[in-house]
Amino acid sequence: MNRIDFKGQAYNDSFIGKRSQLAAEKVAEKMQLTTVKQVQWEKQHNLSAIRSEIKRRHDLTMHQFKPRTFQGYMKGMETNGLKVIPSINKANKLQGFRFEFDKYNLKGSEVHRSMTGGNIGKTLASEKSMSSFLKENTQLKLVGKTVELSTGMAKAIAKQVIKKIISKGMDAGMGF
Repeated sequence: MNRIDFKGQAYNDSFIGKRSQLAAEKVAEKMQLTTVKQVQWEKQHNLSAIRSEIKRRHDLTMHQFKPRTFQGYMKGMETNGLKVIPSINKANKLQGFRFEFDKYNLKGSEVHRSMTGGNIGKTLASEKSMSSFLKENTQLKLVGKTVELSTGMAKAIAKQVIKKIISKGMDAGMGF
């Protein structure tokens, strides 16, 4: 379609995509059709309930089983009715986790920021010394093959443990 009228003047095409979207929505409402906005809202509404349930079960697993390894965490989550799927990158390193619940499959970061691979690792390492945690968790036997932690996950865990060690050293130095 040409945007020049019969007098040689250009039609206004400002926000043409937005205006066509609004026109399509009005037509859909008149014809009682389901709009994309309605489908997106329903999906978002349903997902928020699923995310909160997955997070609740994660918290329950951490409190109830107090896992200290990734395998222990995965077994505890499975006991609480969640399937934990490790995300392994092309370099054969553990990148993070996906959580399968009630026909939904979500990344840890989509559920809650405390459920990323690095944050789960930090929580698991919080009660252990760095050497014992890394000895048990740098090479994991997952899905029938041995994988290593990704660089980012190992760095996040090491940073957390170092902070803990420094904090304990500062407390000991001050006589707490």
